[in-house]
Amino acid sequence: TVEAVMTFIQARFVNDCVTKGMDPQAVDAVVSVSFDDVIDILARIDAFTAIRAEEAFALLAAAYKRIGNIIKDNDETTIDASCFAAAAEEKLYAVFLQVHEQVQALLARREYHAALKALLDLKQPVDTFFDEVMVMADDPVQRRNRLNLLTAIGQLVLQIGDISRMQES
Repeated sequence: TVEAVMTFIQARFVNDCVTKGMDPQAVDAVVSVSFDDVIDILARIDAFTAIRAEEAFALLAAAYKRIGNIIKDNDETTIDASCFAAAAEEKLYAVFLQVHEQVQALLARREYHAALKALLDLKQPVDTFFDEVMVMADDPVQRRNRLNLLTAIGQLVLQIGDISRMQES
């Protein structure tokens, strides 16, 4: 089947990348989310490898891990700003909108390292959000809206790769 052939090609690609000395976790982080444009995949692997060597990696990984732990299987990203009940929600959403626009522009130019660095602007608002907001609120509308906001942030990161597949070195 086509799926079996693609799985075989992907496995060969991953093996070839690792054999050539690329970071296996960076390869896995990228290939796990998409496998459709080899040049693009290589650029994203390079971005993850580069940021991993920076102090910024631990910050980005920690923020993404916090988000991933709470959103689980949620895939809804519809956000209703009128449902926000805390200043930390409003702040996170405002920063998310700015970062989203910036990251989309960087992704369109395949500037993945710059996109990963831009995502760091979400770190402090995410931390404040978790410190001040009860995501799993009793009100189901607030709970869903909060999960959707976090899911939107998580999906933004996943456009480059799944950073949760990389461990700090």
